[in-house]
Amino acid sequence: MSNRDTPDSAGSPRPRPDSDRVLTRAIVRPLQAFLDTEVSGGVLLLAATIVALTWANSPWSDSYEQVWTTRVGGGSTALHLPVDLRDWINEGLMTVFFFVVGLEIKRELTTGEMRTLRRAALPAIAAVGGMAVPALIYLAFNAGSGDLRGWGVPMATDIAFAVSVLAVVGKNLPGGLRIFLLALAIFDDIAAILVIAFFYAGNIEPVFVLAAFAALLVVPLLRRFEISAPSVLLLPGIVAWLLMLRSGVHPTIAGVALAMLMASAGPHSPLARLEGGLHPWTSFAIVPLFALANAGVSLAGAEIANALSSPVALGVFFGLVVGKLVGITGSSWLAVRLGVARLPEAATWLQLAGVSATAGIGFTVALFVAALAFPEPGVQADAKIGVLVGSLLAGALGAILLRALRRRSTSAP
Repeated sequence: MSNRDTPDSAGSPRPRPDSDRVLTRAIVRPLQAFLDTEVSGGVLLLAATIVALTWANSPWSDSYEQVWTTRVGGGSTALHLPVDLRDWINEGLMTVFFFVVGLEIKRELTTGEMRTLRRAALPAIAAVGGMAVPALIYLAFNAGSGDLRGWGVPMATDIAFAVSVLAVVGKNLPGGLRIFLLALAIFDDIAAILVIAFFYAGNIEPVFVLAAFAALLVVPLLRRFEISAPSVLLLPGIVAWLLMLRSGVHPTIAGVALAMLMASAGPHSPLARLEGGLHPWTSFAIVPLFALANAGVSLAGAEIANALSSPVALGVFFGLVVGKLVGITGSSWLAVRLGVARLPEAATWLQLAGVSATAGIGFTVALFVAALAFPEPGVQADAKIGVLVGSLLAGALGAILLRALRRRSTSAP
């Protein structure tokens, strides 16, 4: 029987309604492709993290920093280009990552699961709770200290790792909960982008910020003249990135802003083509490379002892492990209780709590924000240890909860 046909009551094939095929092409297939890529990318991300930690704690640990601080290109030129290899990854390649994040956000807001207020209500409210509570926990641990800048570190969810955990132990979960986690992570990404733009910028030079956004306004003009070649549409983004480097605003914001200007209608739109072409590169190359360059922190006894007594590490750790679970579950319960949202179909509160715990895997964006918040190597190392250990424990807690629920459901009569 054809995939495009379904049997009627007499057993003969009956064509699917056109609306079903449109829904499949516009929402289901892109979502499934996105999740499949994230799961595979999560495996590479884990492998890169293990390599980075092993390298940084091996007899060749000195070479770890030597490699990533190798001077590359003209960092001292008037263009303010990145100086070393790690800077090129964090400010250059991660701009591509945030560009793809922006494309995913726009797709979900225009044609995906978050295109209506009713669909977006629960993950949006849950995301607010899941960001506010970790930030407050961090501030509570660091009240009165000079390290309040790290409040944004435990706010983010790493979708690649979180989806990978669900793929392994959450196979019996209702499909709505997987979409809930994806939407939650996207709202997290929106907040992280805003936090980076407004709270972790340097000395802002408004002239260059305005010039960057003026360059981006070329994109709607190109669309008006029906110019849709991705290579042409990306050129204003490159100019905006160069200007952002001079502006004091982190240049990754140029990638997000460019994504918001891409046409999104139809399976062959510039947005669909760029996302389909770049998403595998970000998942399989850029993000693992970022982890390799940034996750290598020393786990020697002295460093672990320092982290255990560090308010920064403790604030990040408890923000991820406790803050995400309490913030997401609590705000979701309140939203449902007040009647402004409802649980995904067939989902239970215990299942949502398991997914909420899994959302405590911060990792990629958390490490990124830690590098922006703490230029001092010692404090940055404490924050990264908090991210690594907190993400590990949050993932384990989520996996334990979901596996226990899975066993309960399979053993039920």
